[in-house]
Amino acid sequence: VPNSTTSHANVWGVYIDRPVRCSSITVFVVGADNSANTYDIGFYSGTSGSTNNLIAHTGAVAGGTFFGAASAYTTIPFTSTVTLMPGRYYFAIYANVNSSPLTLAGNTAADWEFYHLNGFSITPSSGGLPSTLTGPADAITSSATPHFLLK
Repeated sequence: VPNSTTSHANVWGVYIDRPVRCSSITVFVVGADNSANTYDIGFYSGTSGSTNNLIAHTGAVAGGTFFGAASAYTTIPFTSTVTLMPGRYYFAIYANVNSSPLTLAGNTAADWEFYHLNGFSITPSSGGLPSTLTGPADAITSSATPHFLLK
């Protein structure tokens, strides 16, 4: 995690089973990035195969600011507070480089999602995730979804 090709993002289909009011996301950094590379982590809401709207994201944040320490938890604020209602979401991570040193903790290909695509093509917006994403058709997959905590 994240992308391995310029102008791409990693996208996972996740399900949230209860309302969550959150203003930030916490992740565990395995491999640090002390550079000026930028990352954007966010959630899209919509339907399979249609337009999905970016409803929560960190905006473009520098690796050295939030991801500079390995083997550590880091909390990144969202651009605004949001309530995620129960349902399906696309969890997306974008980096402005094609071979980012950042690695986040995740299970070893043991998580079940309704969708996963490494290197989903996007047109970055303001150095980060675009405001909309044309969602792919859902299909059950198993992969290593990054661990995250919404706060």
